[in-house]
Amino acid sequence: MRIGELRHLVTIRVPTRTQSATTNEQTISTYTDSTAWAQIETLSAYERMLGAALDAEATVRITIRYNSAVTAGCLITHGSKTYHVMGVDNVDERNIMLRLNCRENRS
Repeated sequence: MRIGELRHLVTIRVPTRTQSATTNEQTISTYTDSTAWAQIETLSAYERMLGAALDAEATVRITIRYNSAVTAGCLITHGSKTYHVMGVDNVDERNIMLRLNCRENRS
């Protein structure tokens, strides 16, 4: 991937689970892990159709440099949009690039 394609600055938020000692209630909070330059691509209708056959909801593919903290369940923020990471593909298993299949949070 050419560096010029990574033109969107995104914030990566990693979820953490905490449990109350008195009520045993679990809460999920997120903290900002890092920022990264990314390529954001909207999936084509054909790719969405293939994903629907696999029961996936991904609508956007985000490509970033390798970051071991990024896992399924992380949140990616770009401007006013927040994306939920559905799956992570370590491209060629080389720890250079990550391809994130995401869906936009609409809340």
